[in-house]
Amino acid sequence: MPRKKKEIVIEPKLFREDKLTDELADMVDEKWTHDKFVLLTPSAGIGKTFVTIHSVGKLPGGKNAHFMIFGPKAKKLDHSWDASIMGYNIVKDTEMTYTVKTHDFIRAHPEEIIDEINEYYQKNIAVVVVIDEVHLVKNPTSKVGKALKKLVDNTMVAAAIGLSATPYSNSYIDTIGYLVLNNYYKNKTDFIRQQILFFDSYHQPMVKNANGDIDRSLFSDPDKIDEALSNFSVDKKLAKSPLPPASFEERSFDLNNDPKIKFIHPSFADFEQTKPRTQRGNYNAIKNKYYREGYYESAIESVAVQRSMITNIKQRATLLVDILKEIRESTDPHPVLIFYQNNIELDTITKVLTETKRLAPTTIHIVNGKRKDLEDVSDPNTVVLIQYKAGGAAIEFPHAYSSIYFMPTYSYENYKQTLGRNRRNGMTHPVKYYKIIANNTLDDYIWHDILDNKKSFSQKTMENVMAKQSSANSADD
Repeated sequence: MPRKKKEIVIEPKLFREDKLTDELADMVDEKWTHDKFVLLTPSAGIGKTFVTIHSVGKLPGGKNAHFMIFGPKAKKLDHSWDASIMGYNIVKDTEMTYTVKTHDFIRAHPEEIIDEINEYYQKNIAVVVVIDEVHLVKNPTSKVGKALKKLVDNTMVAAAIGLSATPYSNSYIDTIGYLVLNNYYKNKTDFIRQQILFFDSYHQPMVKNANGDIDRSLFSDPDKIDEALSNFSVDKKLAKSPLPPASFEERSFDLNNDPKIKFIHPSFADFEQTKPRTQRGNYNAIKNKYYREGYYESAIESVAVQRSMITNIKQRATLLVDILKEIRESTDPHPVLIFYQNNIELDTITKVLTETKRLAPTTIHIVNGKRKDLEDVSDPNTVVLIQYKAGGAAIEFPHAYSSIYFMPTYSYENYKQTLGRNRRNGMTHPVKYYKIIANNTLDDYIWHDILDNKKSFSQKTMENVMAKQSSANSADD
């Protein structure tokens, strides 16, 4: 007997018009007068969904527009677009319609998409294409990227908009897809031909200088890129953030280097003549001896071993339990979000939480590629384990006032998205973020070199874009 589908009841999220939403919507509408695709980039939690809906609602013919929304699977599952459009229709007395599909649907069902567009086009109803978390499909040479370009170019589509709090963080290479959508460059090859000055031995564009920093001077005309982005990007520098207060704390530890405590790490089990070393010595041996001597075929493989070495260790487990214990014994106990990168980290966290005697029994929810526990939680003895890649977007836990980063991710995009899982417009409770860091290891390097560098580039580019927008507006006045 077939299992009955669970009935989904969607509660409308009523639209509340405010100055910021109104200003951003006006900016989107202005950009649409000269570019078909607009890039909406305020920080996570600002309210990009309602800004998008309101920008369409303010246009002539927008009151009965049809939205074709594409995003991560989690966005489809959480029904946030459904609730927001329903709520806007109630408050504004509009009759907007919508469909919500995944990013991959753009590639897999082009004919079905065109049929839907045509259905509304024939009724003289404006069709607006929305790409939520557009940074996930920014590669113009991917199958989804190519299909998206054809979709945006379709004459039956009235307008298109991409939403992302992290549109570009790795270098100007990240901007190519957006620039191609608005025809500032024909394709990726055209961008590289015009903008890339140097290539490495693998013929890959060089975007970092000798210090390993992302360097805009390695592009032929970075100002031209900033200028183009300013033409179709929408963001606003805020005197005061509408988000609740946030604080960050690093909890660090050293790898054991006591010469009296030596052992052979299991990673070396197959190596000949492996001598006992301290915890720090075993970690250093990967880089200073075994990779150099060819025990690992690639740097990536050796780094993976180093990462595993600093995952399942007592010091990290102790700090994790320390933080949870402090929160539960505080005057404001609450659920906690814990972010992790891979399965060995998930297994380690789960084992620590189930075996520790220092905490009351913990209820564990998991958000990853296989499981999607998206419901909000409120029990203080609850933790939500969220994989960076699978749970960086589309989920909200407003009662989890603390987040713990068990280990870092290399992706600044994924990291920044995590900041918005429990800190959004309308929330008022302060939020705290804890980072557990093994000193002088990959932890240190990823947090303080790689991610800080990507953050710096992303923020500087955003500032350049907004500065050019302000300059253009002043010239118009």
